[in-house]
Amino acid sequence: MKNLGDFPSRNHSLTVVSNLIKIITYRILVLNFLLLLNTVHCISQKGISKIDGFVKYPCDLKEHVNDTILVSGIYSGCMEYKSFNLLEKDDCYDEFQMALDFNNVEFTSKIEKRLNKIQDCAASMKLVLKGILRKEKDSLYGHLGSNTAEFEILEFVDYGRVKIKKY
Repeated sequence: MKNLGDFPSRNHSLTVVSNLIKIITYRILVLNFLLLLNTVHCISQKGISKIDGFVKYPCDLKEHVNDTILVSGIYSGCMEYKSFNLLEKDDCYDEFQMALDFNNVEFTSKIEKRLNKIQDCAASMKLVLKGILRKEKDSLYGHLGSNTAEFEILEFVDYGRVKIKKY
């Protein structure tokens, strides 16, 4: 006959089951977190570059003059001299230093505050914009013709923080 001390107590069995449930729950949470990270990574890899009308490289802009497109770039300047350039660079980079036309876009107070900070000569800001590209032969745009094209903004799709270079 077995001694009662040879059998695990009911409390011990409950503790073991409770610990197993905790381990399984933890592993499920970790797995879900990893799946979420993978999903976010995949979205950022595909993301906006797969949207119709998104133009990634400056040379591709030549095919989209007067078209409504999406672009991602850096807005920077010094006082009244400002330009918007695409993030990606190619041989046409200097041909598309764009002045931004803000006349047909709604501003939130947040975006307005950030854009006003671009007055600083060391400031820049990443923007994703929807708008119409304007570029006419031998035309110059922006303050005193300092830009080679113009982008009429229809919508602020996304925007980053203002970054200020320290010299």
